[in-house]
Parts: sequence; C-alpha cells; structure tokens
Amino acid sequence: RGAGAVGRAAGRFARGTAYPPPPMVPTAPTPASGPADAPWWIDGHLDLAYLDQVGPRIAQEAPDRAVRGISLPALARGRVRIFLGTIFTELGEEAAAQPWGYRDHDDLEGAHAAGARQLAIYHGLERAGALRIVRTRADLEACAGAAPDAPPGLVILMEGADPIRTPEEAGWWFERGVR
Repeated sequence: RGAGAVGRAAGRFARGTAYPPPPMVPTAPTPASGPADAPWWIDGHLDLAYLDQVGPRIAQEAPDRAVRGISLPALARGRVRIFLGTIFTELGEEAAAQPWGYRDHDDLEGAHAAGARQLAIYHGLERAGALRIVRTRADLEACAGAAPDAPPGLVILMEGADPIRTPEEAGWWFERGVR
C-alpha cells in the first residue's frame, strides 16, 4: 500500500514540469519590531561551530547567503529563540588537515581536540554575549521567556561520540555544557 502510494505520487512530479509557487508566508516581525509574545522558533539541528570554522564567522552575517544562509543575525531575524547546536567532527586524512577533522578511529586525541575546538567556539560566543548556553531546565525556561532581542539559547549536542576518548570523560563534556 505504501510503496504504491509513493510511486503514484512520484509520477505526478515529472522532471521538467513547472510547479506553482508555494503559498506566500507572511514575514515574521524582526526581534526589534515584534511584540514580546510574538511566535518564536526552536531550531533542532545546526552545525554552527563547524560552520564558524569553515567561515565566515557565524556571529556575522554571511556575505553570500546562497553559500551559507545561517548566522546568528539570521537566526534573530527568523525569531529563533532556542537552537540545538552540534559539535560535528569529521574523520579522514583530508578532514584531519582541517580544524574539525581527525585522522582515523585510532586518533582519539585528534577527535577530542577537534571537538574541544568547537566547544570553545560556543563558549567564546557565550562570553561575547552572542548566545546563552542552556545547561539546566531553568536556563531553558529563561531562554523561552526571554525578550525577543535577548541572545538565543544554545543546547549543545554532539554528533557521534568521537571526541569523547573514554566513557569516564563524558562528565567532562557535560560540565562544559554538552547535553
């Protein structure tokens, strides 16, 4: 039943067919112009520290939004009040030459260092007042109830556990805000 329905639906969307434009969505007010009780968003997955390393810095507007449309100013315009930001590291010889990479599965120190560099980016943005790391339920509630122009709340996640060298080290990451 499911495969047939998918096949029939796919058949309606033929290559080269002109489709009607999506319905227009009203533009959300900017944080400075919207009321405090205006709707806001949670973004469930952003590799912001990785993107910061790729450049340009995420605290600044990207010069070419077609290349990278996400930045902290863009999140503010979109009324994102809380987001889940990852620590994303990459395995491989080519990746190892980059700040987010490490050589192979035996390169525990490289994976740890790559993850720690991204964690340091998030901590630096918090020290600069650009975001607030959510460490507790109270932090989460404070971010949810914050004024529209307040820094967004960041829940730090880790994609994979490669930066954690031993099970005992998980507490070290937790103490620094990884949830």
